Amino acid sequence: MLKISSPLFMSPLQPMQHRINKTAFKELKKKDSKALFLIHQCVDSSNFEKIAGAKTAKAAWDILSNAHGGGDKVKK
Repeated sequence: MLKISSPLFMSPLQPMQHRINKTAFKELKKKDSKALFLIHQCVDSSNFEKIAGAKTAKAAWDILSNAHGGGDKVKK
């Protein structure tokens, strides 16, 4: 008996689920880009230099947080 492996067979729900995941990812990426843009607009030039290389809003926020006393190692 020939057995068909699951990667070769796609149920009708899988393409729809893929589109939903892709749409959700695009929406999250758009929100992250907006947040990063707002962070860039709100900081002065010396802080902007610190976060200019950050790819996400979370990365930029973490850099600023550590630079301004959010991290324990900064004050020691």
